[in-house]
Amino acid sequence: MLKVYLDLARSGRVMAHLLDPPGLGVRFETREAMERGLAAAIDEHLAWLRSHGEPSLPEGGAFLVEEEVEVEGDFESGDDVGFYT
Repeated sequence: MLKVYLDLARSGRVMAHLLDPPGLGVRFETREAMERGLAAAIDEHLAWLRSHGEPSLPEGGAFLVEEEVEVEGDFESGDDVGFYT
């Protein structure tokens, strides 16, 4: 199961980050939209990695929300984002 990290905006928008394998950050208008669409976004990202010869996991899109951070911005250029370690 892949660990996903979320930035939560006051507006209700959610930015989901997949850190391992790296490279996926996707914005959703609501948490419900994230829950409906994130598995497909993960599968598309993993397929893209494989198509470029990068090591990847098999498709399946299963994820677990590892951490959530409330942020001030609304995920527009220049807004604050969460940092995860």
